[in-house]
Amino acid sequence: DDFRSIWAEPSERKDLIDKLPDDGRGVRLLREIMQWQEYDLYDVLTQIAYGMAPKTRKERAEALRYKHADWFKSLPLQTENTLIALAQQFVKGGTDELESPYVFSAPEVKEAGGLEALKALGEPRDIISETKRRLFAV
Repeated sequence: DDFRSIWAEPSERKDLIDKLPDDGRGVRLLREIMQWQEYDLYDVLTQIAYGMAPKTRKERAEALRYKHADWFKSLPLQTENTLIALAQQFVKGGTDELESPYVFSAPEVKEAGGLEALKALGEPRDIISETKRRLFAV
């Protein structure tokens, strides 16, 4: 749970990666060697550190929708659709893609309702953080 919380917060994750040997480049290289390009660094690290079975980014996004279906259904439709579109951005590029300043420019995210759909529910940063916590909990 602590690792998951750290990973969900960009500044804390950066501090963690900066503390890894060679600023995390070794973990990225290991991901390449193991041919785990479809896995987020979160899964590479949790497999190495805790022996947890890794999930591909696609598996994680699908599990998010399935295991948190009640949460999604409790949201306004445009917010739900936007978060699902953001999960698809995670499939494409992992955690870094979710936190890209351009993520709300992605056509799928814009069509779903985009930033405005998240603002309707509250602070977008908080909603995305909650979504990431749920994403990494599955």
